[in-house]
Amino acid sequence: HAKKVSPRDVQVYMADADLALLLAQSDARFYERVEEDYKSAIALSPTRQQLYYMYAKAKAVRGDFNGALKQLDFAVELDKKVGYSYWMRAYIRDQGKLDPQLVWKDIVSATLALGDMNYVPSGAQELDFTSRKYVEAGLYRFDYDLQIIELIEAQGQMVPVEIIARLYEEYRQLGLNDAARE
Repeated sequence: HAKKVSPRDVQVYMADADLALLLAQSDARFYERVEEDYKSAIALSPTRQQLYYMYAKAKAVRGDFNGALKQLDFAVELDKKVGYSYWMRAYIRDQGKLDPQLVWKDIVSATLALGDMNYVPSGAQELDFTSRKYVEAGLYRFDYDLQIIELIEAQGQMVPVEIIARLYEEYRQLGLNDAARE
């Protein structure tokens, strides 16, 4: 008889790993616990992509960008139609200053129609990163910057000057001076 795994078991490991990652900021010995917890969670639920994302983030925080990419490669292999896997891989490559061509390839893969799971950035960090990469490539995605501004304003916070400046510059470069002034 195979032991039945409860989703609660996996959640306990995830919560413990989150706590250990927080504690590791002051005491690096906790990184070992983070590793153990994510490995245990993945062993219990090997097809749950979220575990690979979280494990990858933990590895990136520690500076292990190649280890993080390995986890994201597993996530992509689980379901190639989930765009977030590609976006996360692009973000980790960028953070680790790894091959910029692969960063762009992953962003394009994430934002192309990938079946029913087309990835559209929704969080402020995701929108900001994706928008910056589009601008660096000479492509403009005003909708991303406008969504960032809406998200930040909806939380009652001030929009960072660099986001407003980037949006202004995008409009200006396209000759949309009236829109830039707004």
